[in-house]
Amino acid sequence: MLKRVLSVCLLSFLLLFGIKNTVNAQFVEGGVGGGFSFYLGDIVAPYGEITQYHPAANMFVRGTILKGLVSGRFGVSKGSVSADDKYSIDKFHIVRNLNFTSPITEAYLVGELNLFAFNPCRNRKFSPYFVGGIAAFHFDPMTSYYGEFYHLQPLGTEGQGLPGYASKYSLTQLSIPMGGGIKYAINKRLIVSGEFVMRKTFTDYLDDVSTVYPDRAQLASVNGSAAADLTYRGFKHYDDSSLKGVQRGDKGDKDWYNFVQINFSYVFFSRCQASEYRGRMYIGRIGCYNF
Repeated sequence: MLKRVLSVCLLSFLLLFGIKNTVNAQFVEGGVGGGFSFYLGDIVAPYGEITQYHPAANMFVRGTILKGLVSGRFGVSKGSVSADDKYSIDKFHIVRNLNFTSPITEAYLVGELNLFAFNPCRNRKFSPYFVGGIAAFHFDPMTSYYGEFYHLQPLGTEGQGLPGYASKYSLTQLSIPMGGGIKYAINKRLIVSGEFVMRKTFTDYLDDVSTVYPDRAQLASVNGSAAADLTYRGFKHYDDSSLKGVQRGDKGDKDWYNFVQINFSYVFFSRCQASEYRGRMYIGRIGCYNF
């Protein structure tokens, strides 16, 4: 699914920015960026807890149209998210004692609305911008238990896949990026931008926590003792019968993952108004091309 969505996004980008001679100022950049990622979900920790922030990176192609007011960007991001109940200030979370970590790999297609006309060719070097679009991402929640790492989705920690329970959730999902940033043209070729973009997902299992505890005895008989042990890791003892149906997460709120990054890009295609260069063609030189 991820490969299919990536192909559709790339095709849409090429169609959008392959149409020439429709605007006076158009340029295309290629870039990379880095920063950090974090998540919002059922395992809640204070924002100051440094362990929930992880390095993140992305690479992208961006094209700007409509006299520098609208940009479209296709890219791939890589990061990770994690959280641990032991850092919570809520007693319910502390007693539950769950934790997870998950890599995030994302392909996205977003639009950028520049508040000011942005065009390095014409010395319009600065603009705040808003971001919105669609993304496909892959995740895989894991946890450590007595020195071993376990992938949580196959274990069905909330009974997924057992008779009478929901199916196992997909590890490839869609999300809606939304946020904003500020961009600045260092010169006619180099652009730097800083942004904070949140991703609203349509799954509550980014952290493998959503609904209620399953029948632990049934879970152990089908998926093994590790599945039963990892569904509840609390300090307070519950027997299997009293734990079944007790709240484990909040299915009413879907999970979010977020990127804060600084991006650097290089303008490899630029077309300025013909009058600006008196109809001359510039090829292989630092400056704005005229087509």
